[in-house]
Amino acid sequence: MSEIDLVPDVLVIGGGIAGALAAARAREKGAKVALIAKVGGGTLLSSGAIDVADELVGLVPGSAHDPFERGGSWRKAVDVMAARLPRHPYARAGTQGRGRVGEAIALLQALAAGTGASTDSGPGSSANAGVELVEREDGGNHVVATQLGTIKRTALVQRSQLLDLAALDTDVVGIVEPQDLAGFSARSTMHMLSWIIGLGGRRLQLTPIVVERTLPGRELYSSASDMARHLDHAPARAAFCDALKTALRQQARSSSHLLLPPILGADLPTLVHADVEKAAGRTVRELLASPPSAPGERLGRALIAGLRRRGATVIEGAAIEATAQDRRATSVIVEGPKLRVEIRPRTVVLAGGRFFSGGIVRDGTAREVLFGLPVVANGVVVGDRFIGDFTAQAPDGDHPIFRAGVAVDDAQRPLDAGGRVALENVACAGSLVEGWDPARDGTAVGTSALSGFLAGERVASWVTA
Repeated sequence: MSEIDLVPDVLVIGGGIAGALAAARAREKGAKVALIAKVGGGTLLSSGAIDVADELVGLVPGSAHDPFERGGSWRKAVDVMAARLPRHPYARAGTQGRGRVGEAIALLQALAAGTGASTDSGPGSSANAGVELVEREDGGNHVVATQLGTIKRTALVQRSQLLDLAALDTDVVGIVEPQDLAGFSARSTMHMLSWIIGLGGRRLQLTPIVVERTLPGRELYSSASDMARHLDHAPARAAFCDALKTALRQQARSSSHLLLPPILGADLPTLVHADVEKAAGRTVRELLASPPSAPGERLGRALIAGLRRRGATVIEGAAIEATAQDRRATSVIVEGPKLRVEIRPRTVVLAGGRFFSGGIVRDGTAREVLFGLPVVANGVVVGDRFIGDFTAQAPDGDHPIFRAGVAVDDAQRPLDAGGRVALENVACAGSLVEGWDPARDGTAVGTSALSGFLAGERVASWVTA
């Protein structure tokens, strides 16, 4: 890690999508930026899909709704979601702010992309080619399959995941099951996916392909991400490719495409994908991942590498304490491996996530962890109230607690319990902000990207004001 600037123009707390976009945009505006990234977080567990907006989200597949319908443009769907959910950050951004979602996604794509081609120099190599996030030319959502056998609509996917089922008709798709991999059944995935295909009246056919074990005597790979890390190594990859070729020769029904669990490399995805596809002799793609997720790990690492290329300082650690004076953040204590420093930034972007990522805690009282900002759900301060006040009786009902977060003003500055600006030089972004449910809105990455992009731009302007 390079020398740390203890007085940066902008300090970004959180290394996920929102934090990365805030840091990148602030750098584009000429600010000196430091970003605190701790191990873990939502990005590393993500499926690899980039959800921005889906006008069909929540509709139940059936005779009245083809599950493979992709809906309209995800850019237009942003406006649809804003109209449906008035407290959503898309709504709060206004027409002008929402109109910049394309800029935010373009910056995300550029940030994730690597420089140069990968070589097999081993895990962690600086030759990692980054992650290519692919959008449809018509601006619509992709329709892709998941590791669980479900399907989802999503604006962009990693190149290795790009098999749009809505674009297929009479094709035969093989679902590959490596016997070395614990917890994955091609037949279970195929049966669920076949049922969904039937709802849409499509002729797409699926067939299971079992790849025999390649490492006798070894315990099974514990997860798809575990196997992906091993396939970064040439001997394990060669053994898998040989076993895959054998399985394909024995296949009774020829397949034009293969869907694998998300195992196509962790550090060297471009190389692993190319080798496996060459061995298969046909299109090879990955299913969207369940956590733990190699695609999520790839994206997380690519974003951090992209920030460093752009001149941002990335501090591997955690913000453990912060101080404020006269409604301004004045200092943040950061701890990491063999590191403890006090940073005194001019401005701050809070993008540390919610309960899962540790940006919000409930230890008697629900609060933002660093500055003690109040947590709000549906405009009501959660505080120490009974959690049942913010949940529905039925599991599929409306649960305001899942939209809980820090309330912000139109400039994304955090508000106190009285609705006043709590910190004048702080902007909030990502899932930390109240008013939306990343798991159910179908806007998870898009909201984080746009709010991070706008927050980075805003705090950079505060520095120069």
